[in-house]
Amino acid sequence: MSFLSVVMKFGLICILIFPFAPSRTSAAESPEFTLTASSGPMKTGDKITYTLDAYGLRDAYGYEFSLEFNKEVLQYDSFSPIAISGFSFVSNQAEIASGKLVLVSTKMGQGGGITGSASLAAITFTIKAEGTAVLKLVEAKIANSHAVSESAVLHLASQVVIGGGMAPPAGNTNLNGPINHSINHQPRKVEKRDWEYIQGGIQVGMLDGESKLALPVDISTRFDGHIVRIKKDSATLTLPKEVLEALGNLASWEQESYIEIQLKPVEENMPPVPSTNHSEKYRMVLPLMDCNLSLVLQDGTVKKLPSFPVPVVLSFSLNQNTDKDLLGIYHYNEQTRKWGYIRSTYYPAENEISASLFHFSPYTVMEYVKSFDDVPETNWVFRTLQILSAKYIVNGVTETAFHPTGSTTRAEFTAMLVRTLGLDSESISLPFDDVVEGVWYEKDIAAAYKAKLVNGVSVNRFAPNAKMTREEMAVLLLRAYQYKNPIQELSDETLLLSFKDRDEISNWAKKDVSRAIALGLMQGKGNGRFDPKSDAARSETAKAIYNLLMK
Repeated sequence: MSFLSVVMKFGLICILIFPFAPSRTSAAESPEFTLTASSGPMKTGDKITYTLDAYGLRDAYGYEFSLEFNKEVLQYDSFSPIAISGFSFVSNQAEIASGKLVLVSTKMGQGGGITGSASLAAITFTIKAEGTAVLKLVEAKIANSHAVSESAVLHLASQVVIGGGMAPPAGNTNLNGPINHSINHQPRKVEKRDWEYIQGGIQVGMLDGESKLALPVDISTRFDGHIVRIKKDSATLTLPKEVLEALGNLASWEQESYIEIQLKPVEENMPPVPSTNHSEKYRMVLPLMDCNLSLVLQDGTVKKLPSFPVPVVLSFSLNQNTDKDLLGIYHYNEQTRKWGYIRSTYYPAENEISASLFHFSPYTVMEYVKSFDDVPETNWVFRTLQILSAKYIVNGVTETAFHPTGSTTRAEFTAMLVRTLGLDSESISLPFDDVVEGVWYEKDIAAAYKAKLVNGVSVNRFAPNAKMTREEMAVLLLRAYQYKNPIQELSDETLLLSFKDRDEISNWAKKDVSRAIALGLMQGKGNGRFDPKSDAARSETAKAIYNLLMK
């Protein structure tokens, strides 16, 4: 018999205002709870207070909580109702002596209950011995103002290590002194009342202190649209329906399950940022965020997709005092312990940087400042190289030298086009005998060839090490521009009339050179000359690639 029933039996119904109806269990609609211990170093004789908070309450008028505690370490002192108060009591001394607590509290008088989030109770203990102090919430019953109650069996615990000489309990990793507490609870179940409708789908925000959410396995069928957006602090994950459906298909139809999404700031054991030197500097501008997506079955089995069928978009809101052009999203490979850049796009209107992901790992935003000893700040291409280096589009001839006046090969320019457009590396059969399998530019040329950006100099030769001329660069830039902007029509421009050497431009290149100039992708060399047959200098190709990037 529950304590709420005892209250009714002994005639306290006049005080409690309403009787509690028989309990019902509702996994889809039950509120979620957290149990938090007071922080700070503690020793024998000190007081420790646990706060019990609830999320997703609806018209909560009264509650009954069943708890268990480690009686060898903790001695019960007091129970203080917080948000729901009026009449309250605690279990008898015999049960308390055995390490069990039942806390009951209700509001009094007319009126509705509490909706939303609230701190419900504070439970205080005296620490009587060193060891692991454990308080568990094993069952919760919540009643509303209409005499309907719901109950849930829980496995929520807060563990605190008392005494400096002891190892922390399993799972605790943030031991900063003699005390550590760990809160383990089921993620909050997302219901229709928790989301807001946005263009293309729905959005759910994580509450303060939350790092996980439980989505219904069939959530993609519960709204019109094609995305579910999850927000946590500065990070936003956009999950397409295809990904959610693929994850849900990992469970058989008779298995109860839910989709668990995690967005958790990494606060301990932070991996170091890449090493810096006089020519390159890395700076992490946002906390590292651990992202995870899994299917959790009723028996606790966790299943994950090896990769996403379509990309998931990760976005970060940025601070105003950052150099947006030098920022990028990076992921940390926990197996190799190395950082990797992910092609990122900055959106000025939203002040956000985004990247498309096909798998999850820890992610952050870093600023990468690269310089070359032979390109001083006064050089006209200095800023261009900084921006392209931060996006990993250009490389130096060495770690510290760029050689801006040097020539660019066909393979080098093709690789820059592929990186600028974000083309996937390809392993396809090429018709070129001079592109040897395994050479560094093989996959870049394959990607560009598949996208119809490049051709060979003959049927079976690509001439990867041949120097790129300015008119050849114009043709490839136009193809890349049209690949990037496929629905934009290009008019035939006649800007070549302004160049004295226009007759030196090959007939097959004239139209594209004219268009490249009209679009601002290229310009003349000065003195009324375009210089079509000259080799494109590395500084010129970098500037042309930057112009393409900005279109």
